[in-house]
Amino acid sequence: MNAQLEGHTMRRYDAELTNAHIRVLEMGGIVLEQLNVTLKALDQWDPSRARQVIERDETVRDLEKMIDAEIVQVIAKRTPVAKDLRAVIGMSKVLVDLGRVEEKVIRVAEYVVNAFDEETNSPPETLLKDVIGMGRAVSGHLRQALEIFDRGDVASAEEGLGARKELLSWLSSDLRRLTTFVLEDARMIGQVIAAVLALNALERIGEYTVNLRENVIYQVTGEDVRPPAAHRETHVKDS
Repeated sequence: MNAQLEGHTMRRYDAELTNAHIRVLEMGGIVLEQLNVTLKALDQWDPSRARQVIERDETVRDLEKMIDAEIVQVIAKRTPVAKDLRAVIGMSKVLVDLGRVEEKVIRVAEYVVNAFDEETNSPPETLLKDVIGMGRAVSGHLRQALEIFDRGDVASAEEGLGARKELLSWLSSDLRRLTTFVLEDARMIGQVIAAVLALNALERIGEYTVNLRENVIYQVTGEDVRPPAAHRETHVKDS
């Protein structure tokens, strides 16, 4: 291959990697928007807004599949090695985690739509206080993780790796507070269960934002900083 053709090929390759990176960020921006709209629906108790999030899910999923196919095509055409291979694998992992975030966002939106009656059975504001607080926190984590991914900022990625323990501690505290609602009024048990499931879904979103940070470190340095499975904290099961 002559130098001119080789240079042209490399520019095309770099452009494909850049495009894949931008497309993953596009997916991240949409998922973040889905999360924020869901939180607004939760805060204002607006089931119609939550339904819009659910209706958009198919479009988001189609985009995820399209981007995944583009990443696979880069691997098939270019057979990247070393740092480029880590970059492509890292983008694929980020895309998977963004899909998982979207899944949990839809779960929360479904709680808003299905768990309460809009007119006669809307939850008391105090019941959702902790859920909304958790949601705002994980929204911030997701936004920061996407910015770190965009910059490839290892130092900032490392700073947020302790978020798992913080979120689990927050979750445990919130769950204890939610149980007091049942103790005060057993008729609220259905609402409390819905709030607990929404809270747990949001905590899982926070977990996925830590995964995004870990992937940035892997992409840039090649170091796998994920904790061993045996050392990961146990989460509340959600159905």
